[in-house]
Amino acid sequence: MYQWYCQTDHQIRAKDNEYTTPSDAKLIRRVVLTPTTTLFYPPEFQFSNRMLRNFDSNYALRVSFRDDDGKKLSASANYSDAALLEFAVTMPMIEGIKICARHYKFLAWSNSQIRDHSVWMYAEDNKGNNADTIRAWMGDFSITKSVSKYMARLGQCFSQTEDTVKIPLEHRYVITEDDIEGGVNPVTGKPYCFSDGIGKMSRQLAENVSIHIYYLNL
Repeated sequence: MYQWYCQTDHQIRAKDNEYTTPSDAKLIRRVVLTPTTTLFYPPEFQFSNRMLRNFDSNYALRVSFRDDDGKKLSASANYSDAALLEFAVTMPMIEGIKICARHYKFLAWSNSQIRDHSVWMYAEDNKGNNADTIRAWMGDFSITKSVSKYMARLGQCFSQTEDTVKIPLEHRYVITEDDIEGGVNPVTGKPYCFSDGIGKMSRQLAENVSIHIYYLNL
């Protein structure tokens, strides 16, 4: 099993002709960590997101934390045996996990993963990208002091997205408007931006997107 996990995506697909990766998806390796063991699962199709489009999915890993009966670790476990969570959750999150010659380290989690007790990990690839450099690439969120807000911002990079219609980035197609701001951030002294990342579209464009999605789901 360890040797199997060291193979490339191409080698995995070559061993099973049924693996035909859609153009908008990647094969992602999966691991489940329990208090007593590490369970390896076959790669699973993951729809494209910002991170997978820019980095090598062969070095990405989805890690889930479970109890030995397969259920989610309950909050009460922290009170019954703190050492259990230390070994099963805290240590892997801080130190990462080693599989063959790769050392996977905690990268981030998506908004849906946090509800499922799962995270993304990444091992240093052939281009020198690792969990630290990828987080730096995602953006500068150093002024965000809340852990939950910080992770929510990173999680945006893992939202599953799919191409619908393409819009030329020209002035006749794109209109830039002022942000809606107010209040003062006590850390930066700058006003809060309430419209950051928010956009509007024309009725015609919205109809084109809806039609495209309709035919994709047929």
